[in-house]
Amino acid sequence: MLYVFPNISFCQKENAIWYFGGNQGDMIQVGAGIDFNSGSPVTLTNSAMPFTEGSAVQCDRNGNLMFYTNGQTIWNKSHSVMQNGTGLCGHWSSQQSAIIIPFPSDTSLYYVFSNAGYPTGGGGGLYYSVINSTLNGGLGAVTNTKCVSLLPSTGEGFAATWHSNTNDYWVVVSQNSTSVLFSFHISALGISPPVLSNLNINNKWCWKIDFNNKGNMLTLLSEKNVAGVSTARYISYFNQNTGLISTPFYVDTTIGFSGACFSTDDNLIYYYGGPTNLTLYQCDLNAPDIPASKLQIKQFSSGIFPYLDMKLGPDGKIYCNKSFSADSIDRINFPNILGVGCAYESNAIYLGGKKSGNLFSSKTFGKNIKPTGLIYITKSNSLKSFVHPNPNNGSFVLKLKDSKHQEFEISIYDVAGKQIYFEMKKETMHEIKLNYNLVNGFYFVKIKFEDGTVDVHRLIISN
Repeated sequence: MLYVFPNISFCQKENAIWYFGGNQGDMIQVGAGIDFNSGSPVTLTNSAMPFTEGSAVQCDRNGNLMFYTNGQTIWNKSHSVMQNGTGLCGHWSSQQSAIIIPFPSDTSLYYVFSNAGYPTGGGGGLYYSVINSTLNGGLGAVTNTKCVSLLPSTGEGFAATWHSNTNDYWVVVSQNSTSVLFSFHISALGISPPVLSNLNINNKWCWKIDFNNKGNMLTLLSEKNVAGVSTARYISYFNQNTGLISTPFYVDTTIGFSGACFSTDDNLIYYYGGPTNLTLYQCDLNAPDIPASKLQIKQFSSGIFPYLDMKLGPDGKIYCNKSFSADSIDRINFPNILGVGCAYESNAIYLGGKKSGNLFSSKTFGKNIKPTGLIYITKSNSLKSFVHPNPNNGSFVLKLKDSKHQEFEISIYDVAGKQIYFEMKKETMHEIKLNYNLVNGFYFVKIKFEDGTVDVHRLIISN
């Protein structure tokens, strides 16, 4: 059996803080936020950003807030409008209104891409501005490179991922009223002319694009598909070397303008479906028939407004908002687990009286948030060990079938495939008591014996 993990550092702290909009139509009351710096989510009520659909947040490598934006205005770490930080040509009502990309060649400079996509984004179009984070006493400022037009007449679907070289980036945006997607290569040389992919679907416009964690697959929400339904969920493969996108395959009819999220291991996708009753579904991306593999995870009431989103947190859990007027958000605790074992938790995070808004902030990028290939761990057919109890609170017993002066390595991996612990041991006892300080979550314990045999155990920590 082969376990495959994307080695992506979700724990890196450029993604430690999220801010999102408040109650729809209220352009005075600000929305909520979440701080993951402690390892567990803590509600933030200090945002200066009023209602917005899309947003983007940037922290430094230590998890300190640098700035955040809704695509029109940028606020600095003091929650004041950044110098020269207004009029960025985006639109607050674009579902994916902003993406922040660090310069591949300069750690002090950042691109802020603003998308005023149709139909709600006014004039439409993709623009970029440049922030120098060292200006204005370290509060940052937007430079004279501001509101540079990249593409007119865009849709609201807009996302980014890594280039195959892991140093550069791709920014992908949809064209209004077509099924064409544009992929812009961001490198040390700047922004290259876009690569065009015609998805060949009867598409009025693309509402939302979400990449998986490795960056080689995306899911999009289309306004109209060949069957004439209001919205439809599709999946495509993305070539991280060329920027080309494959012809998508249809997954399901959906309701409203909701988002989707991939599990940390990219084996599962979660999305809100319909068309009449709003339901959270899970699909197995390794199944022979992916649409037929869907499982119902959560049924919502008919009163839930169909603007919902999901985002993978730094803790490996998926966070779900329910409506723009909700004062709490839900959570999928074990997103790699097939079926209801993924543990959907309602009202997991109270937002301190603030509102969740329609959508979470876009994916965060940074020098320390990079895919570095895959970790392959082979599990032997005949296990020489097992752990008990499981789940546990971090204290458990490793039981060995053979105690003949075994020398072995113990490695612990988080759900993203990052090694978080390693030690060498030599034991003659059948049972070894182990105690690790791990936060609640899902882990893999790898035991490598001196004869080369490898055992892998799934471990659930629940205090």
